[in-house]
Amino acid sequence: MDDYRLILLVVLTSLTSQTQGSICKSAGSKFFSPRAYKEKCYYLSTFSPRNYDEANTYCDKLGGYLAELDDWDELRFAQNVVLTSDCDIVYIAGSDRAQEGRWIFPRTGQPIRVFDWKTREPNNLGNVENCLHLWKSYDAKMNDYVCEFTKQKSYFLCEV
Repeated sequence: MDDYRLILLVVLTSLTSQTQGSICKSAGSKFFSPRAYKEKCYYLSTFSPRNYDEANTYCDKLGGYLAELDDWDELRFAQNVVLTSDCDIVYIAGSDRAQEGRWIFPRTGQPIRVFDWKTREPNNLGNVENCLHLWKSYDAKMNDYVCEFTKQKSYFLCEV
């Protein structure tokens, strides 16, 4: 009887101990290896799109959307993804285009409830910063920034 329990334990362990990479499929050369978190897969781009909307289109092609950081744990996870990458500016879901200072997830229109802003942010510099990114140079804190990716190489994080 003990042999059967041991075999059952080995089988159950192998079924439940998938590595993070094995539950998320590769998205090809446009994205780094995916990272899993709470049954979702997160894909960090290897390239800079022209703007926030184009980044969202790439996420849509993966079957997802720009990462919507719903709680502190998910925010910390995303910050870790950024901090362990070579990407300085990483866009995530978040915009106040419709109403200045009212940050929402554009896909759903729901208000964002969790923020970890860089010091003195958001500031809407030049009255043109309406999109949200994590900034590695500042401990992956949130920053409002232009939605057109023209000044620096910018990346984005998809949630699938």
